[in-house]
Amino acid sequence: MKTSKKRLTQKGLLVGCCLALNLLPISPAIAQDALWRSYYTSAQKAYQQGNFGEAEDLLLTALNAATKTDESLSTYYYLAQVCVRRQHFADADRNFKIVLDGLGTKTWAVLRPPDGTPDWEQSPNNIRQTEDSTAFHSVLKRKPPQLLTIKLAKPITIVDVLADFGTLLQLSKRYPEAENAYRQALVLSDCRPDQATNYEVRLLQKLSVLYQLEGRTAEGEAVNQQLALARNESVPDFDQLVSDTIKSLDRFGGNRHSQAVRLNNLALFCATHGDYGKAQSLFNRAVSCLNEQPGKHGKDRALILNNYSDLLLAMGRVSEAANVNREALSAGYLPDEQASEILQKSPSY
Repeated sequence: MKTSKKRLTQKGLLVGCCLALNLLPISPAIAQDALWRSYYTSAQKAYQQGNFGEAEDLLLTALNAATKTDESLSTYYYLAQVCVRRQHFADADRNFKIVLDGLGTKTWAVLRPPDGTPDWEQSPNNIRQTEDSTAFHSVLKRKPPQLLTIKLAKPITIVDVLADFGTLLQLSKRYPEAENAYRQALVLSDCRPDQATNYEVRLLQKLSVLYQLEGRTAEGEAVNQQLALARNESVPDFDQLVSDTIKSLDRFGGNRHSQAVRLNNLALFCATHGDYGKAQSLFNRAVSCLNEQPGKHGKDRALILNNYSDLLLAMGRVSEAANVNREALSAGYLPDEQASEILQKSPSY
């Protein structure tokens, strides 16, 4: 009799649990959102590895799973970036225009991907926004050094979209339209004084490259003078800071991997402050350091090459960017644990 009561009690608990589950169904919206995030995250990983074909396929699938406006526009934005990398300029043009139309005609529009959405790249903001040499050197002295990569903006502002759209137009040799996009971005950036300086150096460098491509020497020189003033306002004594840092990095000559990581980070610092010439030289040195150890550090070599490819693309050197990207794909990857172990052995200042 006691056993019977026990079974009845267990059966009642089981029925109660089933009823509770029926009262708490999984929301289709939640499931759909999780599906979008899954494809979006997988596309991010493919992009970071330089596998842009796979990234594009995954983003297209993510687009079909998106249910919110920000999800769709974020996906279109990164899809446009991937299309530029694949030199599918017509598709990139269409995707950028969808994002611009979606952001509307607001003076300052910001596209905020949903909370929890992964950044597409490691953030170099701790190096990008450093304004004094002491703080800057503290970033480079970290042990082990973190290999930074170029970050696609998050949240995405309309200035970011216009700047990237201008780069696409420049690559397509639609120079008047590119200039118009850059100048629109400059005007809008002035509406946010807290961010204006960071945007200004990027946009002035883009205009400088554009004028160089068009052979507009006088206008290019005027923009370069303005760029130098803006850069020194953002980072006082920029040229001296970079020069001193290069001398410090030369102390890592015995550890070529550690030197390459720091040269890459310094190259990104220069690129994000509008000095493409210094950035290119530093990327070349970083790659040369790792080329001296063939078969080693494949993952880091690939990441540095991807950064370099992004820089060449921004400079309008499409074929060179494509060649560097192919080299990155063939570089290979080391397990994260092995790369971390190598970095731990790097000497400190």
